[in-house]
Amino acid sequence: MPTDPREGLTDEQANEAERLAQLKRMRELHEAFENVFGRPGSRTVEQTRVLEYLAKYVGNAREGIKFDGAGAVDPYRTIASVGQRAMLAEIWHRINWQEGVSSNVDTSG
Repeated sequence: MPTDPREGLTDEQANEAERLAQLKRMRELHEAFENVFGRPGSRTVEQTRVLEYLAKYVGNAREGIKFDGAGAVDPYRTIASVGQRAMLAEIWHRINWQEGVSSNVDTSG
């Protein structure tokens, strides 16, 4: 039976250990996103093309709420649109993450 890695640690030590583990996960995830999508300012033509396509497909500037032909809110299309925009925002966040910047938020769980 595995033991609790926090066993024998003070709350402060356990919190610091968790913070370091979370930072490690964030570094690794950031590196993976950079490997796939490239670094800002040094992307390949293909990486740039994919990111531009995603931005166009998702339509960052378009209204998030979708309406049906009768003018009523279309909840299914709206949910899909919001989800797509959230996914693109997450990609940009992961690519542009910088260690030590307080506005970074780990949403990976």
